[in-house]
Amino acid sequence: MNFCYLTTFTYPSSFANRLQVLKMSEAFSGLCDFTLVVGDMAGDAKTIFYENSIHHAFFVRTLGISRGRLRMMRAVRGLLNIIRQCPSGTVFYVREPLPAFILSFVSPQFRNNFFFEAHSFARYPAFIYRRVFRYARGVVVTSEKKATVFQKLFGIPNEHVLVRGNGFDANFFRVMPKKELARSTLGLSPDKPVVTMIGKPTEERDISTFLAAAELMSDVLFLSVGGVLREIERIKSYKGFSCAHFAERARPEEVAAYYAASDVIVVLLSTAFPDIAAYASPLKARESLAAGVPVVFSDVPALRDVADESLVTFVKASDAEALVKGIQSILGDYDAYQKKANQARRIFLDQSWQTRAKDIIQFIKKHD
Repeated sequence: MNFCYLTTFTYPSSFANRLQVLKMSEAFSGLCDFTLVVGDMAGDAKTIFYENSIHHAFFVRTLGISRGRLRMMRAVRGLLNIIRQCPSGTVFYVREPLPAFILSFVSPQFRNNFFFEAHSFARYPAFIYRRVFRYARGVVVTSEKKATVFQKLFGIPNEHVLVRGNGFDANFFRVMPKKELARSTLGLSPDKPVVTMIGKPTEERDISTFLAAAELMSDVLFLSVGGVLREIERIKSYKGFSCAHFAERARPEEVAAYYAASDVIVVLLSTAFPDIAAYASPLKARESLAAGVPVVFSDVPALRDVADESLVTFVKASDAEALVKGIQSILGDYDAYQKKANQARRIFLDQSWQTRAKDIIQFIKKHD
């Protein structure tokens, strides 16, 4: 099967959705004749692959479109040229609504054989999504809740929807380093409990609550791993910033050491962003559950879709005192919470990018 993943994304990037595309592309490339199309790449693909821990190279074509006026129209023109060069019967895969909408008008080849991975439904007017869903041969979504909304709003038949949450790099987690070794390698204190949040330090991920909790727990090392220096400097004025430790974005295969060094892992979403709190599918949620370390989630619908109380500790979202209490309860009865973490690890180690890609390919073949 010829499979062409069409995006306008640019690289390098620290955005999680860019990483998700690369990880899925690596997994797809092992299952079919695969090509990824991106807006632009600064530097060579080998460097991008290394920075994102891609170990099995795949074919990438670039549009040479990064920014500037009429960027989307220029990108669609480039995508159209690539589509025309693809063999008859090529399956097209896309996750961006606007280029899919435009291509559905100008390219019968695309319109008749594309699948859409849907992540949101609020960025563009409803008529754009309605046309994309009308012509897509199948729709992949990351949660049951999101699937229900899409079906209700746009009338997508149930048999045309596949629900599969995001995956993670399971191979990097199968053998976790010892806590003492991980802390020594990372230069972390061996004496204080370590509470870690991995991902961009943004308000969507409720970094302000994490930092406020750090100010309330001086006996605990709060560690934020993710983003680049300018993104970290952007939050210097936040309350509690000086009470936390920061590390810039780590390569995916290096992240396991940060998890292994931790006593508690925190995954937060802010209620100030209702659509994200309700429908996001954060990559770090499943990854954290495979680490075998007690996990705290914000009590928001998006994270309730990932796991329940038997596996994680839920705390009131955007509430630093509630986060402190959740962390204290774990540290006060660690063996009990470690049992929950071990159970989560057994379940989530199977939810890899490769497993997700296999399910999507089977779904595509079923609708071929």
